Amino acid sequence: MSGSAAADVVVEVLRAGPARKDKSCKGVIVFLHGWPDTNALWKNQVDFFTKHKYHCACLSLPSYSGYDSSHKWALDFPDVRDVLIRQIKEVNDGKPVHVVAHDWGAVFAYMIERKAPELVKTLSTIDVGGRIHIASVAGKVLVPAYQLWLSSAFVLGNVVPVVGKPIGDLMTRLCAKYFAHSPSFSADHGSHVNYPYFYFYKGLFLGGSGGTNYLKHYSPQRPTFYSYGAAKPFMFHSDGWLKEMDRREDCQVQAFPCGHWVQVDQGEALNHAILKFITTHSA
Repeated sequence: MSGSAAADVVVEVLRAGPARKDKSCKGVIVFLHGWPDTNALWKNQVDFFTKHKYHCACLSLPSYSGYDSSHKWALDFPDVRDVLIRQIKEVNDGKPVHVVAHDWGAVFAYMIERKAPELVKTLSTIDVGGRIHIASVAGKVLVPAYQLWLSSAFVLGNVVPVVGKPIGDLMTRLCAKYFAHSPSFSADHGSHVNYPYFYFYKGLFLGGSGGTNYLKHYSPQRPTFYSYGAAKPFMFHSDGWLKEMDRREDCQVQAFPCGHWVQVDQGEALNHAILKFITTHSA
């Protein structure tokens, strides 16, 4: 999809907490979910941070609010980044925001921070690092297996008439339920939400500016808190990323005794850790 077409993409926004211009408002927190989730993933965090006087804005990824056949090929990573930047500018009241992001949302958060660091006050990213190396044998097998499965479902849903979309939807839902165990998968979700995997591999194989190629040699310019679930068969970060987060005075890394959805399984502990971090770096 071209940049001009991307301008027509609508992002669902869930907002809560004190008004941005209210004297009691301590700042704006933007939440970005990943695959195969919805804004409902952040309920625990929204409840917590609104009580602490933050204005919360949960941005749904493009195409995650329902299937639109006119946008069936969705957006490549640079276009998604630009759509989210546009949306952040609509909710930030002209001031930098705290970004809290998970999974693919973390990838888009890094891309946003690299292109428009002036929009970001702090980053709090969950379970996907800014640099990734799959080290375990299980990861080297499972990661391409499930990701290519989802990419295939996306293509099948777009190119095979009549039966392609139902089959792709079924493939997606089986993976979300039985492999990923998603806590917020929507009944409206199907093969169309798999576009990050398709464009990731397209960029990986064909190069160019698409996919995650924009993040090559990425290092955040803004204070960054990286958290991850340690009870998984593989990790979505490199040792070098962890070492950078640990070494830098403006960054922090913390492992939690859980799986991929840290904000659900360790919600209270994570909330307090993020609050402490953004409070420290809000001066």
